[in-house]
Amino acid sequence: MKQPIIRRMLAALAACVCLLLTGCGNDEGILRYDIANEPVNLDPQSSDDPASTIIIENTFEGLLRVAPDGKLTEGVAKDYTVSEDGLVYLFQLRTDAKWRLGQKGESRPVTAQDFVFAFQRLFTPDTRAPDADQFYCIKNAQRIHKGELDPSEVGVTAPDDYTVRIELEYPNSQLPSLLTTPAAMPCNEQFFHDSKGRYGLESDAILSNGSFYVRKWTHDDFVSLVWNEAYWNCENITVNGVTLYIGEREKFGEPQTAVERFLGGSTDCIAVSGSQLDAFLDKGYNSDSYETVTWGLAFNLAPDEQGQPRIFADANLRRALACAWSYDSYQHSLGRGYSLPIGIVPDVTVLDASYREVAGSCLPYPLDLEQADSYMEQAYASSSSLKQAVILVPDGYGLETFVASASQIWQKELNVYAGIEVLEEDAFQQRLESGEYDCAIMPLTGAYNSPYAYLSNFKQDASWNTFGYADPQFEALLEQAVREKDLADSVELYRQAEQRLSEAAVFLPIANQKEYFFMSSSVSGLVFNPFSRSIQFSTGRIKD
Repeated sequence: MKQPIIRRMLAALAACVCLLLTGCGNDEGILRYDIANEPVNLDPQSSDDPASTIIIENTFEGLLRVAPDGKLTEGVAKDYTVSEDGLVYLFQLRTDAKWRLGQKGESRPVTAQDFVFAFQRLFTPDTRAPDADQFYCIKNAQRIHKGELDPSEVGVTAPDDYTVRIELEYPNSQLPSLLTTPAAMPCNEQFFHDSKGRYGLESDAILSNGSFYVRKWTHDDFVSLVWNEAYWNCENITVNGVTLYIGEREKFGEPQTAVERFLGGSTDCIAVSGSQLDAFLDKGYNSDSYETVTWGLAFNLAPDEQGQPRIFADANLRRALACAWSYDSYQHSLGRGYSLPIGIVPDVTVLDASYREVAGSCLPYPLDLEQADSYMEQAYASSSSLKQAVILVPDGYGLETFVASASQIWQKELNVYAGIEVLEEDAFQQRLESGEYDCAIMPLTGAYNSPYAYLSNFKQDASWNTFGYADPQFEALLEQAVREKDLADSVELYRQAEQRLSEAAVFLPIANQKEYFFMSSSVSGLVFNPFSRSIQFSTGRIKD
């Protein structure tokens, strides 16, 4: 049975006092979680670090939000309509959405103007919003961001206090999903200006309209979130608060990692993948899993320091290796948490549809040794010598078996020799950024739940694309897919872009990796977002 509001307020207050005086755990309805670093900035429009995101997504609410089942649902907007041409969205806001001002407990209505001001700030160049370009579909957004127009010209307006009108320059089927991200959270103009440059930097300079508010932010130690009685849906939140511990903690004078703290009962949830899984699986923890990473072999196409083409610049050689790749050769050795891929993009969704179910498999080079030999003949015809290559492998993920299997097959079937160099994470990243490698096992991830988030990593100017892939036609397909208002047409264009990328054989997918989100046996209902690395604490339940 849900507690009455007054009892919930007293419980939350007692939990705050208990936390601040004794550091006690979830016996007072407080969830505990470790974040690796201190939040940089809790300003939704300008933040982009994981620690800030997890707090923002629990203390702010946008027009729409993501439900526990992964589907979009109402947020501050209780309903919306889209014009037939897909260019105008009208959002009707609920009248019971409130802002809560931290410890003071003051509240004020969330209005349409709060969203108008938020989008004006998003595109103002001085905000330096990292995700502004994701919203360039909004009328005048790009020109404002370039400083060519005043922010007041943005295509987000307020016909009245509880209606938000968003006008686009071109249709974008992903806009509803983007409206759930921190960049699209509301911002109260008066409070922002009253903060005098401190907005989002201290607990008393944050105005919350979400499930929790920031009660205390002790820099380099912890952030305390407390149940927000001003939130429109507060009666359905059973968690009194959340304590986010910053960085490693000490026990008996020795630092403890996040894994050690969870296993020791000091925290209530943790995200784990790779070689750490064995310490968690089959131990009685509540868990969910998410397959959002595609590990693949990326071939470096960029010239070396002397301006000479690298060995894998030859497309026929890459295609030969792809045709000789045998998934069956290592399927039996896949570790826990890995599975065979059926495409470059894992099984993300496009709105509420499964991309992989709609697009199907996208592996254009099935095992075919005769075709591999034919490609090799063409490769040798264009190069008198194919020197030995080295494959970079990041340590700690158990991927060496896959690579060794491929190397043996290529040596046996194609007379191509590929050595293996295993590097610690920092050294691995440095080699990728320097561009000094032949090929490397790389993890492909997406910043949000969309095929575009994955495929855009292969754009020529993408920071992840250290291997020099460039294809204007591929990028044109991507941009056309974003602009399609029809979901089926958008998915088809993404499929064509992925197919083109696969046929170029610049990234050979080898395995999909599952990430697990574990909760202690006394905790359930938390929803982990593997894209933003955030957790929806408001859905949590703690056993008495």
